[in-house]
Amino acid sequence: MRSDYLAITLLALGEILSIIGQNYDPLVGGVIGILVPDAWSWLGGNRFTVVSLMLILVAIGILFILELIARSPISRTFRAIRDNEVAAMAMGKDITKYRMEALVIGSMICSLGGALYAFYVCYVGPAAYGRLEWTFLPWLMVILGGMGNNFGVMLGTFIFIALQKLIVFYKHAFAFLPFDVVWLEYLLLGSIIIIILIFRPSGLIKEKPSQTIPKTRLEEIVRGSSKEYN
Repeated sequence: MRSDYLAITLLALGEILSIIGQNYDPLVGGVIGILVPDAWSWLGGNRFTVVSLMLILVAIGILFILELIARSPISRTFRAIRDNEVAAMAMGKDITKYRMEALVIGSMICSLGGALYAFYVCYVGPAAYGRLEWTFLPWLMVILGGMGNNFGVMLGTFIFIALQKLIVFYKHAFAFLPFDVVWLEYLLLGSIIIIILIFRPSGLIKEKPSQTIPKTRLEEIVRGSSKEYN
């Protein structure tokens, strides 16, 4: 399937699995969910600090791996397929194979994040993973920071979460609004996304083009070509 239809299919499958998890109790406890043993209880009062530092280290490790992938030939193939599937297929690329590889890489990272989150909150339940919070809001973070850019995604996530927490912490200051403050988060963040899409569709940090040869060598080739032309 093409990218749009594949995305719709994956969203539908995710919703189907969520419904199955909520209605089939033996899987993950149904709507009640199941408790996860606290693997960090031995840390005592330092649990929050130590686990937070560990999660930051894991995130840095994942970022390092993704940067290695972004600088590899497979990254250029991924971008070629994203930009023009027909052109990539004409160059002999197996679209289905590379899509499967992208899904495997993304699923591995998601599974690691899910496992760490489950051990952090000591709970797993389908009702706790809503489609808005765990699908569409991360997608908005990517759009805000810039697609195809790992550091842009980090910046978009930081800004998004910072605004979200500020609204929660200072919601009493918005009591003058004619509607419930709980909706301010969605209105404000939605407005920011619309502004980004209109005035800067590439995000806060623009995606850098892939280089197949070192920059110094590219400059030498350009200078040599200019001399031959002259």
